[in-house]
Amino acid sequence: MCKTQSEEFRIFIYTIFAIAECRAPCYKKLAIMSVKTLFVGVQHSNAYAKFRPEVSTSLVNRVNDYLNEKMAPPYEHAVDVGCGSGQSTRVLAPHFKKVTGIDVSSTQVKEAKETETPSNVKYYVGTAEALPFVDASVDLVMCSQAVHWFDLDRFYKEVNSIE
Repeated sequence: MCKTQSEEFRIFIYTIFAIAECRAPCYKKLAIMSVKTLFVGVQHSNAYAKFRPEVSTSLVNRVNDYLNEKMAPPYEHAVDVGCGSGQSTRVLAPHFKKVTGIDVSSTQVKEAKETETPSNVKYYVGTAEALPFVDASVDLVMCSQAVHWFDLDRFYKEVNSIE
């Protein structure tokens, strides 16, 4: 069945609101389980890539300002955790020698890889709680719109070890 763009958008928004309603602490396990199934469908990944807002230039500038306060360029490696279809990953490419996008959904990662991507950007399937990097190997860990899905204690431990 062929859907119009507005119908796809309504389905996408409905899905996001349905998940948001499960955010009460007693539903935390349900929400964590849901993320593993919510973003697996090709149709959902396509809609997500189509309708997710782009990262603003002002946000990228703010991240760069913060980095400049903490360390001198050049910046080696940035990681975008929960990268989805790569919108927030690609904007980091001009500022780092290497950028890695990590997402739990293989269909989101597939969507990201099928989008025109700078040569210094790579995407992998993985979780926020088990990042595949050696200690002290990353200059920036960023998460645009996925941190609410993470087990925050485990994620923060990972970030502290690789930064």
